Amino acid sequence: MYLKYSLTTLLTTILSFTSIARAATTTQGRNFVYNGAPKYLAGTNAYWLSLLQSNANVDAAMAEIAASKAFVVRVWAFSDVNTPSDDIYFQQISADLSGNQTKLNEGPNGITHLDYAIQSAERHGLQLILPLLNGNPDFGGVNAYCTVFNCDSTTFWTSEPAQAAYLNWTETVITRYRNSPAIFAWELCNEPRCPGCDTNIIYNWAATVSAHIKSLDPAHLVALGDEGWLCAGGDGSYPYQCTNGVDFEKNLGIATLDFGTFHLYPDAWRESAQWGNTWITDHDAIGARVGKPVVLEEYGAVVGGEVDASAEEGWQATVLKSNVAMDLYWQFADSALDEGKEDQYSVQVGASDFGDLATGHANAMVGKAVG
Repeated sequence: MYLKYSLTTLLTTILSFTSIARAATTTQGRNFVYNGAPKYLAGTNAYWLSLLQSNANVDAAMAEIAASKAFVVRVWAFSDVNTPSDDIYFQQISADLSGNQTKLNEGPNGITHLDYAIQSAERHGLQLILPLLNGNPDFGGVNAYCTVFNCDSTTFWTSEPAQAAYLNWTETVITRYRNSPAIFAWELCNEPRCPGCDTNIIYNWAATVSAHIKSLDPAHLVALGDEGWLCAGGDGSYPYQCTNGVDFEKNLGIATLDFGTFHLYPDAWRESAQWGNTWITDHDAIGARVGKPVVLEEYGAVVGGEVDASAEEGWQATVLKSNVAMDLYWQFADSALDEGKEDQYSVQVGASDFGDLATGHANAMVGKAVG
């Protein structure tokens, strides 16, 4: 039979075979083993890639990210509602539903959008970090569960019905995508917090859930997805006071968590840009003590309503001098997309700072010697 392929089809097929051949990322000491070799990595956040109406926009963004030399993209694998709407959502949580009171949305405004984002990442040679829950109210998160299961940000972590529903979601996502070569890591939650709680609550929850995820998918990495709150050291400022019930160093010791994450927003925390360098080196030191990779997973700074490129370049220089395994700026944006999710921290394609903050830094990280 004679088959005629277009150039686009041929290139897509080649990219698909290339991505399928890529091995799952693992760890070696304080580094990631990416495509068979230990490397320092760089990436970006683009949480909204699973929430776009247009597949063409997903592909355009993935192509731009790949061209910027990023290896890893962090994308939301959650969008929870209590009442269905025309907006994109993946899961309904409602007292009106039977069983664990959740329902997967397989309609045109549902999980197929996450499907497509993962398929596009495969075609573009990218890997994804997929958080399974939001500690913040955006896109449902803990609040959506607690609306139904009568809990709050302090009791969600130990609520049996809420946890049953959440674990059902983790199983749905992980069994659906665990064979994809685009998976870099699963994350338990974006920015979990338990204000005023004993740190054992989040610790025990993270140990239980990460072990469950490993039982479903032992091949891929697992992380908590926290902001890196500390309970000692530093200058005694808010991020070091254990206020949110999260102890980064303690949690990093959990055997079924493969790497640690920390975030950096000094302006929101009423700290200086220079303070951010200490935050980075303190987490690097903890990674050295525990012997695992640590990742600066989100960072951003603004001045006068614009991205503070000077501050971010300074943090990137500190990362390069350290043994931090990877960093992901918040966030990639392209104003040419008609439904992008820009915010004040967005680093825009084509902006004067994009070359340095995105492509230039990614090249420097990947070119850094391991050893």
